Amino acid sequence: MSELSATSSSSENSNDPLISSTKEVLGSPLPSPGLLALPSSRKRQRAQTLRILRMLLHTSTWALIAGFLFWGLTSLFSNGQPFRVNVSYLQKIGDSDTLIHNEALPLKALPIAVTDGEGNSRWTISIPPYEDFPLKPGTYADLCGKSHDLAHHLDMIRNGHAGHYGYYHVDNSFMDVSEAEKLVFLPPGLPAHHASVVPGSGVASNGDVVVERYPVTGVCKRSLTYVLESTDAGFGAALMGLWLAYGLAMKEGRAFFVDDREWVYGTYTKFFAPPPTPSCLPPPETERLPCPHHAAHLLVSAATTHWTFGHAFNEEFEDPRGMEVQRQKPIFALMRAGFEALFQLAASDAEYVDNRLSEIEEKVQPGMSVGVHVRRGDKKPYEPKYAQKGEYVPSVRFVDVANDELLRSLLPDNRTEFELGFNRSRMVLASDDPAVYDEWEFRGQERAQLRVVLATGQHDTVNISSYPDWEGEKVHQSWEGGFDQRQFWKMPSSKEGGGWAWGADPAVQERQLMARAYLLDLAVVSRMDRVVCTVSSAGCRLLAVMMGWDTAIEKGRWINVDGDWDWKGIRWS
Repeated sequence: MSELSATSSSSENSNDPLISSTKEVLGSPLPSPGLLALPSSRKRQRAQTLRILRMLLHTSTWALIAGFLFWGLTSLFSNGQPFRVNVSYLQKIGDSDTLIHNEALPLKALPIAVTDGEGNSRWTISIPPYEDFPLKPGTYADLCGKSHDLAHHLDMIRNGHAGHYGYYHVDNSFMDVSEAEKLVFLPPGLPAHHASVVPGSGVASNGDVVVERYPVTGVCKRSLTYVLESTDAGFGAALMGLWLAYGLAMKEGRAFFVDDREWVYGTYTKFFAPPPTPSCLPPPETERLPCPHHAAHLLVSAATTHWTFGHAFNEEFEDPRGMEVQRQKPIFALMRAGFEALFQLAASDAEYVDNRLSEIEEKVQPGMSVGVHVRRGDKKPYEPKYAQKGEYVPSVRFVDVANDELLRSLLPDNRTEFELGFNRSRMVLASDDPAVYDEWEFRGQERAQLRVVLATGQHDTVNISSYPDWEGEKVHQSWEGGFDQRQFWKMPSSKEGGGWAWGADPAVQERQLMARAYLLDLAVVSRMDRVVCTVSSAGCRLLAVMMGWDTAIEKGRWINVDGDWDWKGIRWS
């Protein structure tokens, strides 16, 4: 029994690796000093130590990430509480504005007043970094209005009165966002990133336009970002603001960026080559301010036109020594700079324009080409006798002026040459109303372009029987009667997550076709020998810029048939 028990016990213990290992070690001679003892045990200890270190490393990494997330969320949603800043902002109480004091930043974008270390009242604009950018158009306009009121209020407190200041007045009480962040009046803003603007372009060795990455030279010291948004559905108004903003940025030494994220027409590069590449990075979005004008990083949009290109702008840039249209020459020059830099059509459309111009020139030589731009739709003329009746400038008026230009300009040396030139001359017609092309006054004349044509409600297309080989594109939405913003906004669209589904939205595709038709019309008509149009339309004023000051104004080859109005860049009607 004892032997059986002993044997049984020995057998059980032999299955225990630790006991077995210990007995083997104790039953063997002591190792000599020159030999490595217990190699298998030390390997296991080393592996176990490495496992523990890896676990500690993973734990500390996740703890660090969690800490950063907690800090970030705290900064975003704690309403400025980490630094307990004392701020004031204007609030209307009764008929007067009153400064309301608070110990936290406002939850929305708002001008705020603070007291600096020297006891001076300063103001800046607080834009929470968790806002959706770009802000709504009305928000930017509201920020300008409230900034003006706050600056006026502080001026009254400091001086007992508020003065009337010029366009380049510097308000010393204003504190730029970057300065306010350094002084901890505002939390750290978002980092600069490229996705918030249209990427710039460079020119490859073969001359093809290619998109380049931004050079890494740091954030721009001064910039102007033009936001393409759609409080005004007119494409012409967008172009006018874009060109003027570019010219202003260049004059003021600012880097220029375009933000197209909320543009109802889709992406900028659907129509144009990428804009010129600045030599620096775009600023953080919390630092792009619509007002005051001397802010380091200015933001301009259609909604802020009244502030950026208002009466103070005209007073600054109109030539006081000029008479009538000559006063507008400096403003014209700003727009012209924008046109030259930005009006580079997308490659296939640009190629079409070049070919179309060659076709027209071949047809009219040795005669003349007269571009005729007819705007209908919701744009009524300035001339009182038509405007008061809700009528348009009659088509025959365009034709009469075009013929007068032909007779005056051909100046024949002999009758045969005159008849040949007059008979070969053509009107080159562009209109937002497809029915205009079928009017008897314009029969037998040239369309500006056939790449994109507008449909009518009567027969879902326009009369292109004179062009049997036509292979262009058609805007299916009926625009009979011309472009009307009310109809534009009624076009059905889909939305996903608060933003336009640009790639899949049929309405956006229709708008893009319509815009391309408009751009192609302008590109062709502006290259004709004469241009006849109505100055009440933005397209007419753009055509003058595209022709250039000397050709359009000095030589009188841009002719307005809508009253006695001269060219003017910004109009308030």
